[in-house]
Amino acid sequence: MGGQKKRVAILGGGVSGMAAAFGITEAPNWQDQYEITVYQLGWRLGGKGAAGRNAQLAQRIEEHGLHVWGGFYENAFRLIRACYEELDRQPGVPLATWDEAFLPEPLVSFTEALPQGWLAWNNAFPQYSSTPGDGSPMPSLESLGFERTNLRALGIVPGMLGAQAQFAQFVERIDGYDRARDFPAKKGVSYLSVHNRFGTISIRELARAARARRGPGAQAWLSELVWRDFFFQVLWHFPRVERESFRAEYATLEWPGGAQLFDAWREGRTGYPIVDAAMRQLARTGFMHNRLRMIAASFLAKDLLVDWRIGEAHFMRHLVDGDVASNNGGWQWSASTGTDPQPYFRIFNPTLQGRRFDPDGAYVRRWVPELARVRSARIHEPWSMTPSEQVDAGCRIGVDYPAPIVDHAEARARALAVYEAARRTS
Repeated sequence: MGGQKKRVAILGGGVSGMAAAFGITEAPNWQDQYEITVYQLGWRLGGKGAAGRNAQLAQRIEEHGLHVWGGFYENAFRLIRACYEELDRQPGVPLATWDEAFLPEPLVSFTEALPQGWLAWNNAFPQYSSTPGDGSPMPSLESLGFERTNLRALGIVPGMLGAQAQFAQFVERIDGYDRARDFPAKKGVSYLSVHNRFGTISIRELARAARARRGPGAQAWLSELVWRDFFFQVLWHFPRVERESFRAEYATLEWPGGAQLFDAWREGRTGYPIVDAAMRQLARTGFMHNRLRMIAASFLAKDLLVDWRIGEAHFMRHLVDGDVASNNGGWQWSASTGTDPQPYFRIFNPTLQGRRFDPDGAYVRRWVPELARVRSARIHEPWSMTPSEQVDAGCRIGVDYPAPIVDHAEARARALAVYEAARRTS
């Protein structure tokens, strides 16, 4: 291979032989030695110096039934098998190199490992049984860093059967997704994020179903799947976003918010009911509705001016569907530091967000029981209750439920000043 790097990105175990075959010397760590998981792979046809070679490869891939879409190969298993055959036929002849093949267009991502794909690969990969070759037992989940939990108590049925059952339920509601998805008290979202995270359902199956369904609900949901894929690709091409802002003008942005403000946020005692309800649900269940993720993230980064990376890490510790790419992308969007973020001057007003997306306070009352008897007109600004209203509601502000830890209007002005200062000095 002459040391040339290929446009191949594969995460998963049992693929060290593949890395050697393709001459990959700067590859990600091979993580799980007992399961083949192709995470992301792209290969561009038509490199300059390898045009004839790529034409042969394209023909071989078509023989394996692979469809070419947008210039990228969709089926990772068949692609790699075809590449193996080509390598066997003409060893030492390079395919398209990284420099020749690199284009700014996104890769196609993969999160599936089909059984038939595995069966077709007996000669390409080592086979694993319940006992590795050295005779040692399979590692426990605990030894791999996982903690035991009761997913069923959280309403999550794990595995492929659980994923298919959840998907079947969502298909019955998908036509109303565009209208219901932003309301956390409604059953409007798919609840498939944890299955997407762990690969217990095929993202391509979901996208195919959405495209076939058509209609505004299915198309709105498809756009969310696209956002997920987009964030994967941002992380792959710009791994620095794990540690820093994507937008260079915010690299020096100051975060004066301290530990006390962060603690109030993570414990759900900010005095803003929609934020507190979201944070309490996260702590108890590991789930947070997407609309609430945006509200909570905006509040920490812009109202409290706490570094978004601290909030990102907190979410990753608690979310059952925690995924580095999506979580990072969402936080950088909310903090206006990412690839395609909300403008820095757009700062969610938690009171207005609560009124709009939980108008009768059903969601807040479930997770903030101190406010259960507060009238709907006051539920998202309980500090505005008169003393007699507080007595009637059984909720004394500052005693039973905290007063707001910041004034939103003042916090907004501070945030604008901080962001504008960063922009001036960049």
